[in-house]
Amino acid sequence: MNLSFLAPIVSFLGLIVGIFLSSITKDEIISGRKIFEFLRRISLTIIILIALALAVLNFNLIIILFAIILGLLLSRKLKNQKLSYLFLGLISASSLMTTKFMLLIISVLIFIYGLLYGALLKESKTEIIISNLLMFFLPFIILIMPFIGFG
Repeated sequence: MNLSFLAPIVSFLGLIVGIFLSSITKDEIISGRKIFEFLRRISLTIIILIALALAVLNFNLIIILFAIILGLLLSRKLKNQKLSYLFLGLISASSLMTTKFMLLIISVLIFIYGLLYGALLKESKTEIIISNLLMFFLPFIILIMPFIGFG
């Protein structure tokens, strides 16, 4: 039984786990904010580098390069990173078309990014979860539209 479709769902749960952990450990988050922010940026950089390697090794070069450029532009433009999950969704959706090992690596890195991002949130958490959920799964919805009769 192929359970590859569960990897993106589990990877998105990193955001929710990060929010939960930040509500429990408020003092530690405050004292370690700089370290968490540094680790969040490092994890995003690693995701970009692995996505570049994925682009070189596979056919979906255009999708991955578009996702990387979009992610870089959004990370520079937006301080609050609200659209970074669109970039992560594109990378995750394109990794579904590769080996299970690459899917696992990308999913774990997205989980770690979400854990750190969720721990650093200060705004309304429900709105951010819903907007990031929609942005993250938008590429998956676009991918399955031809299979359900909308394309």
